[in-house]
Amino acid sequence: MRRLRSVWAVLIVTNAIVGLSPVSRAEDSQYVAVEAVVRQDAAEEHLEPVAVNHERADPDTRKLLESMLETARANPASGEARGQLGMAYEINGYGAAALVSFTQAETLDPTNFLWPYMRALLLGCHVMSSPSCAAARVDYAAALQSIDRALAIDDAYVPAWLWRATWLAELDRLDEAADAYRRALELGGEDAAASVGLARILLRQGRPGKTVALLEPLTDAY
Repeated sequence: MRRLRSVWAVLIVTNAIVGLSPVSRAEDSQYVAVEAVVRQDAAEEHLEPVAVNHERADPDTRKLLESMLETARANPASGEARGQLGMAYEINGYGAAALVSFTQAETLDPTNFLWPYMRALLLGCHVMSSPSCAAARVDYAAALQSIDRALAIDDAYVPAWLWRATWLAELDRLDEAADAYRRALELGGEDAAASVGLARILLRQGRPGKTVALLEPLTDAY
């Protein structure tokens, strides 16, 4: 799992170094319909990898996407190959195609944390998103379903709890959001983010005294 998460980081770095540029987001819309089909047929063991129209992309982008699509086609039962194809699509602005690919990867490899997690980030339009975020449809309820499947595989990954809390708050499910932030605090590693997030929830609940008490240690630390 750690190796696959590292693959995502490498793709981000590659995008920055090579200067891969996304094509027009309008071209991405045709794959929203494909997403619905994939969701309906998710029980199938082997789903055809999604191809995109990358004619307007630069040569490096086309080469990358063609290579990863070829790998996915050569390994139709590989969740890893399908998920990496999804990563390549997401970082280059093909949001709906990425969503389809992550859904397929999860179907092919249902015990891998990364695929429902990546799917959730795209559905929830995460802050540090690639241009795919604008092309995908934000769906916090669906993002929560995906993040819950990821947490069922690895419930100690703090960023997943932070995103869960963020999306619950967007849906005004404040008690659940507070519980998710508290869980992140229990796990540690993102104390400032979890504390600030929880403080915002407490303010929305009209509990300023608890908010001050929660943030005071952070004030002392900085």
